[in-house]
Order: sequence, then structure tokens, then C-alpha cells
Amino acid sequence: MSRHFSLRRRLMLSLFGVFLLGVAATAIYFRLEMREVQQRLRELPAGSTVVSLQFNQMVKEDIEFLGFILVPFTVAAIGVILFITQWSLRGLQRAAQRAAQIDAARLDERLDITDLPNEIVPVVRAINGSLDRLAAAYLAEQRLTANAAHELRTPLAVLQTRLQSAKLNGAIDWPTIEQDLAQLQRVIAQILDLARKESRGPAGALLDRQPVNLARVLREAAAQVLPLAERTNRQIEINAPDTIMVDGFADDLRDMLRNLLENALQHGAGTICGSMRSDEHDGHARVVVSVADEGAGIPASLHEAVFERFRKLSPRSTGAGLGLSIVRQVARDHGGEAWLASGSQATVRIGLPLSASGSLVTRSQ
Repeated sequence: MSRHFSLRRRLMLSLFGVFLLGVAATAIYFRLEMREVQQRLRELPAGSTVVSLQFNQMVKEDIEFLGFILVPFTVAAIGVILFITQWSLRGLQRAAQRAAQIDAARLDERLDITDLPNEIVPVVRAINGSLDRLAAAYLAEQRLTANAAHELRTPLAVLQTRLQSAKLNGAIDWPTIEQDLAQLQRVIAQILDLARKESRGPAGALLDRQPVNLARVLREAAAQVLPLAERTNRQIEINAPDTIMVDGFADDLRDMLRNLLENALQHGAGTICGSMRSDEHDGHARVVVSVADEGAGIPASLHEAVFERFRKLSPRSTGAGLGLSIVRQVARDHGGEAWLASGSQATVRIGLPLSASGSLVTRSQ
């Protein structure tokens, strides 16, 4: 049986009850007074000179009646109102005390909705939902900090060892040190980028979205990673329409696609093919971006694991394991999703909702 109740109903019933008690007491009081007046008037002889004295006596008796009946009744009514109010609000007081105890050391604590008014329950549930989100964000930051510290420890130790060796030998291997510094800088940049995107979240991403030509952004991302592809003798092919519009942030979408192409360059093989197509998902139009390479596919059991932060499928990988995490984070911030397609080749797909004014214009031949 539900222990919820309506605070408004209780207060209205209590005030209405007090009102009825007041009306009843007043009616009884005047009823008795009328009987008294009628009785005394019948007893007075016609033209009696004691009428004024009788009237004064009646006034005195009325004042005594008020003192013995009305004042105690008023005091009792105030006491009843205070009791009912205190009784009705005790659940709120308990919830306030529980809320004051919640801090970083008690992230699992939530406000109890037992014995709360029905009008207050939605507010408390909303507060509990906010606490859930805050706790999740706090734990995510803790995990990010711990993983970042673990990920940075190795390259820093390697760099320190190289510097100590150079100090002892008197010769510095600058190309190797520069390579180590570049890797360290890339890891730090990815950590900061991921933290920035997670701190904004989907709610923040909704605020200032602008129509973005995703096809052009894909080509710009391909141009950014082209030097890396040339150094590794790899080719990048882009098959996309001239215009396909989504709502979002051009910089974030460019980072997402660049990380996706870099991931294919670092962990894949052969030619990388980036393409776009439109379809419908749950009754809504969307664009699906696919980036595939000629490397071996990833087992289905690891399709979700590759999107985890700092997750490396190969211990020899020089990356930080953050590229696909950034891809999925940006996709979700823009109302979409990223997933790994099944097949013999490694193919990552991103689904994003088309802009309200979105269009898909095929490139003229």
C-alpha cells in the first residue's frame, strides 16, 4: 500500500475542519444566547425600568462566555493546525537531513520518498536523478584520471630513461626523444579533448548547434591525416555527396572523423575508404558514415570493448586507446551512435540524425 499522500488535501481538510468547528461553535453560541434573551424578555414586566440593567448583565455574561469558549477553541484550533502541518512535513525534514549528508564520500546515498507528499515526490525523484548523473560524472572523472595516470606513466618513464642514458653517454638521440615527446603530447591532447567533450555532454551539445556540412568535414579530416597516410604508403578514398547537413559542432565532428581515420591508419591495413549514405532509423532520417580498411576484422566479442577508454587490442600499439572513445562520445553528444560493423574487414560506422534542413546532394560527374 502506497504511503504517499497529498499535502494540499491534508491542509485543506484541516482548515475546513477548523472552519466547521468554528461555525458549529458560533451557531451553538448564538442559539444559546437567543434562548437566554427570549427567556429574560418574557420574564420582564411591561415598561420595567430594569431593562438596561438586564442588558448590561447579558453583555457581561457574553464576555465571560467568549473567555471560556471562544479563546480555548481558538487555541485548540491553532494547536491542531500546527500539529497537522508538522506531521505532514516530517518526511520533507527527513529528506532535507539526508540531502545534507550526501557528499563525495557518499555518492550512493539517495533521498527517500517514503512518507512524502505526492506533490513533492516528482521533485525528489528529479533530485535523485541529478545525483545519479553527478555520481556517474564524478566516477567517470575518477576513472579518466586513474587511467590517464597509468597511461602517462610508461612514456614518461621511457623518456626519463632515455634522458638519463644520454646524460651518462654524453650523446642524445634526438629523433627518438622527439618521437617519444610527440606520442606523449598526442596522449595528453586526446585526454584533454575527451574530458572537454564529456564535460559538455549531450545537454550542452544541444545549446548552440549549427548546421554543418558533414561531407565537407569528412574531406577536411581526410586532408589532415593525409601526411600520415603518405608516410605509411597508405591511400585514403572518400566517397561522399557534395552536401549532407547535420546539426552540431564542426570542430567536434572533424575531431571525430579524424580520430576515426587515424585509428584505421594505425591499426588497419591497405586502402582506407570513407563513405556516407542516408537511411532511416526509428522513423527518423539519418546519415551513416562508414570508415573501412583492408585489415582483418575484429571478433564480435570485442566490438564494444574497442570503444572503451584506454582499451588496446594490441599491447604493441603506440596509441593511447582513446581514439574510438572520442568517436563514440562525439556521436552520442550529437544524438547518434558509433558501432563496429560485422564482417571480414574492420569497419566502423557512425549514425547521426540529419539536420531539419538537411539535404543530400550527389556530386556531379
